[in-house]
Amino acid sequence: LSRRQRQMCIRDRCNALPKNVKICKKRRWILMTIGEKIEYYRKLCGLSQEQLAEKLAVSRQTIYKWEANLSCPKIEKIDKLIDLLGIDYNILLGKEDSLNE
Repeated sequence: LSRRQRQMCIRDRCNALPKNVKICKKRRWILMTIGEKIEYYRKLCGLSQEQLAEKLAVSRQTIYKWEANLSCPKIEKIDKLIDLLGIDYNILLGKEDSLNE
């Protein structure tokens, strides 16, 4: 996906929120774990676990473990991950993600 396509798919994220995500309506924050964010943005960009794993040079099981919060990606993988998903460090590693971006 081009950078513009990734940005466009991120703008549609409100319609595809996972069911277990908590939203603070007063401040419009989405509270998610890192694993939930990886899964959410991967799906928004139309990538399967296997496709993302191939682009990051890891196994599909590694992606599953990240998304299930069983392990965390190493910093060099986070760099590639944010580039592939078109997000920044604050969104992936921050505690809050604003709906108003």
